Amino acid sequence: MDTVALFCGSALKNKGIQPLIDGVIKYLPSPESVKTYSTDMSTSKKEEVDITKKSSTDLCALAFKVVNDKEKGLITFFRVYSGVLKNRQRIKNSNTGESERIQSLMRMRADEMQILDQIKAGDIGALVGCKNIRSGDTIVDELNPTKSVLSGVNMPPPVFFCSIEARIS
Repeated sequence: MDTVALFCGSALKNKGIQPLIDGVIKYLPSPESVKTYSTDMSTSKKEEVDITKKSSTDLCALAFKVVNDKEKGLITFFRVYSGVLKNRQRIKNSNTGESERIQSLMRMRADEMQILDQIKAGDIGALVGCKNIRSGDTIVDELNPTKSVLSGVNMPPPVFFCSIEARIS
């Protein structure tokens, strides 16, 4: 039997935010205790490797959201699982094998964009200038010889699905 914690509040009026943050600290696992696995696609076995035990210098990040900004263009949100991602670094999309250079590395805070020199393991950031990265893609250093692929975010199937079509008269 699963248990679900429920917190009510309003960020607009700053009501219930502190109990929510306290609940995250109390009930969710520590990032250090959660193992993250990547699949090495370069071998024929396709074995899973715990990237928390890999070298901390090997860059491995997961793109989890891509949005189109009117001024900046495509902005890719990602989380670094190991290594360090630096501004203007050449990266490779491990899913497709395509390489490209980061134009700008940022930390987003609502509508504010803070330009950064680097983002370390465990941090979430955003990058501008990558046209070939989609949600769920794994980002590695361009010189990384292995083809590590993170599992991505598992979405449950929809409970209800329907489509609406216009009546043609």
